[in-house]
Amino acid sequence: MTFLIKWVQKYQCDKHHKGINSWTHFVSMLFCHLSSADSVRDISNGLRSTTGNMSHMGISRAPSKSNLSCTQRNRDTVHSTRQADAKRLQ
Repeated sequence: MTFLIKWVQKYQCDKHHKGINSWTHFVSMLFCHLSSADSVRDISNGLRSTTGNMSHMGISRAPSKSNLSCTQRNRDTVHSTRQADAKRLQ
């Protein structure tokens, strides 16, 4: 997963983050997809139930529902960052 780390460093995605970092957000969304979760509560409770395995995924603690919701709503994606960079260069 070094590609994600390189993108985060290149575009400084975690520069002013509050709550959870990009890696935790990525693992949470991957968990959401693989577990077919229907809500933020399902994601948060599902990750919380895997507390012993979170260290293997590189997460120190399970994100809360409000952190996941806020991060999903507010975090810029690499795609939107690239679009902003392209507009700035024109």
